[in-house]
Amino acid sequence: KSTSNIEIIEGTISVINNSSSYGIYNDNIGNIIITNGTLNSNSGNGSERSDSSKSYGIYNASTGSIKISGGTINSSCDITMYQNYYGIYNANAGNVTISGGTINSSNNSTSTYSRGYGIYNTNNGYTEITGGTIINTNKGSSSYGIGNNGIIKVTGGSIYSSSTATSNY
Repeated sequence: KSTSNIEIIEGTISVINNSSSYGIYNDNIGNIIITNGTLNSNSGNGSERSDSSKSYGIYNASTGSIKISGGTINSSCDITMYQNYYGIYNANAGNVTISGGTINSSNNSTSTYSRGYGIYNTNNGYTEITGGTIINTNKGSSSYGIGNNGIIKVTGGSIYSSSTATSNY
């Protein structure tokens, strides 16, 4: 496995898939560093139905850290039912540090089976937010600014979560 870093300093990366999409999938111990530019990840379009439709702006499957100081991450899911979408999905014990930039995660479906997260920490990862903006909007059931099983420290920035159907967290 490579130990190299993934760094976005300008430009645009767009990924569109009808099942699951990953803007960046990190499976090595390198770091993800975003200082500028745009990362777009969109899963599905319109009435497509897949029980496993997911959209990830960044999926960190390893212990590498994520550092965002600028730029924009957009993650969206437009499938009618059964979708989850994440601005950042930290599946391991890597650290997430956000000091600037914008993370947008959104869902245009009114399904009661959809869940959206600005940031989701599944393991013992550490998330620190000192600046930037996290926006999660869901026309479906549940909207989470941050979902977490680790440690979160917020000293700055803005976190916004909105669901027009049922739950906001």
